[in-house]
This record gives sequence, structure tokens and C-alpha cells, in this order.
Amino acid sequence: MLTAILMLFFVVQFLPFFHYANGQSISLANYVWNPTINPAVTDFIVSAVPGFTINSIALYGAAMPLIAVVIVVLLWVSSGNLFVVGLAGVWGIWNAIGFMSSAALGLGGPVFYVMIALLLAAVVASVICFLPKIIPLVLPAKKVQDTEVGYCVAEVNA
Repeated sequence: MLTAILMLFFVVQFLPFFHYANGQSISLANYVWNPTINPAVTDFIVSAVPGFTINSIALYGAAMPLIAVVIVVLLWVSSGNLFVVGLAGVWGIWNAIGFMSSAALGLGGPVFYVMIALLLAAVVASVICFLPKIIPLVLPAKKVQDTEVGYCVAEVNA
């Protein structure tokens, strides 16, 4: 579940994000990786967000999707290691805060809201994967075996 959310976030980077002059649009990934290819997009963003520079969105448009792919690989290799699951949750929170606090990214229209939803879903999925390990520590001991949550499998013995 968590890996699917992270990969979907990566794919959404390539959907039309910024809609500018005459109904044209460009994906966030295309704009961040090639900002000089279409100066009309930069003009559109600068007109809406004074003082805009490409650096203000480069972290969220370039680095964070790549970090998502690294986390997916780590999840596959480590079979749902709780540290990696926690890393995915922190990634989701950090990205959600960054996306919501960026006026330039807010110009992304509907795709912006899809990305926010995916980021919050990644946080929820991380918490769900942690639950089988946390519940036995908090609640009285009960025997729970092979509790399957998403791709996380935990065995807890009382």
C-alpha cells in the first residue's frame, strides 16, 4: 500500500501541473528539470508570486520525488522495515508542509490537491504499518498473530 502511494506520487509529477497562457500546461517535473525551455511558465508564476525563483520549488519538484523512489526501493529490499516506514511518514509530512506553504506550488490546480492527498495518504499508511508494533506496547497483552496491514506483516505474542 505504502509503496503504491509513493510510486503514484512520483507518476503524478508528470501530469499537467501549471496551466498558463492560452490553455497550455506543463508538468511540475518538466518545469523543474527544464525551467528555461518555457519562459512563459516562469512569467506566469512570477506574475502570481512576486520574488519567485526556481529554487523555491526545486526541492519539492526534483529531490522529493527521487527520495520517494529511494524509499520504495528500501521498502522492497527491507520488507517493510519500521525505520523505512517511519522515513516514508516523515517524508510525507515534510512534503505536505512544503507543498502547502509554497505559493508557487499552490498554482498547480487540481494536481496540487491530488499530490497533497497522496502525501497525507503516505503518512496514514505509515501509521497503519506501525500500529501492529505499537498496540501491544500500549494495550494489555493479547495474542495477535499474523496481523496483515497493507504490506506490513507483524507477529505479536503475548
